[in-house]
Amino acid sequence: METKQGRLALARALPALVLLWAIGLFIGVDAQTSTVGNISGTVRDPTGAVVPRAQVVIQEERTGFSRTVVSNDEGFYSAPSLPFGRYSVSTAPQGFKKTVSTGLELHVNETWLLI
Repeated sequence: METKQGRLALARALPALVLLWAIGLFIGVDAQTSTVGNISGTVRDPTGAVVPRAQVVIQEERTGFSRTVVSNDEGFYSAPSLPFGRYSVSTAPQGFKKTVSTGLELHVNETWLLI
């Protein structure tokens, strides 16, 4: 009799277990999906020395979306989680000419490192 009751309990619990498994599967797939990339680099002067605390503007060329970041004490900057697209990166540290890099195609899960 107990085996029949055990089977009946399992049969009742099975749909709930399958539903929990399916929800976990979809959550796991969604967590791995990304539609962003990263742009980072180092701001340098014409002699190659790093430029600390320089403002860097990263702009998507088609939409106009932009983000401004500031380089650290080693001249390094990073702009994570940018939507994929075509970007320009510009900086105009005080005392230097403005520099612009254009046409950077950022793809999904890609990292551009400008040196």
